[in-house]
Amino acid sequence: MTTDQQIISTLKQDKQRGFKLLFDRYYRPMCVFGAKYIDSIDVVEDLVQDIFMNIWDSIDHSNVNNLKSYLFTSVRNRSLTYLKKKQPDHLEEINFDWQKDLYIQEDDEEEVARKIQEVKKAIAELPKGCQDVFNAVVLGGLKYQEAADELGVSINTIKSQLKKSYRLLNDKLHLVVLLLLIGN
Repeated sequence: MTTDQQIISTLKQDKQRGFKLLFDRYYRPMCVFGAKYIDSIDVVEDLVQDIFMNIWDSIDHSNVNNLKSYLFTSVRNRSLTYLKKKQPDHLEEINFDWQKDLYIQEDDEEEVARKIQEVKKAIAELPKGCQDVFNAVVLGGLKYQEAADELGVSINTIKSQLKKSYRLLNDKLHLVVLLLLIGN
């Protein structure tokens, strides 16, 4: 797996290639993280895409010490700004201890293995439709249209089943576990 430092280095040398590495590694986890704040997958995807557009246009990569922290902080801040404007009552429901949710000690391999098993169990307990969509899109890396074609359903079904999957998994698991699985 490419490290964050390698991504930053590649961004400096070849912006297009580095950006692709960055996008491939972080797009889905950022969307999952944004879904913790905002119920609409479409809105979350728009916010995450805006973050990537800003990175393409203006980020000074030499000033980014912790790429993961920068990206997830950006998602959090954009999500909260969106909620302040569109759904101010929803802010009270959000758990603001997001940094605790994001990080696991990297040297605790036993804990990581346990959490991966916990995620696999939670995915296996999803309703069949949610499980199929989650496996195709999140774990299989298919685009919505590809998953819809493969599963014989509409794109709207894919979106709604994925949203339901995220909600069910987020209710059962700490977000860090889901991000850990998606990151692997």
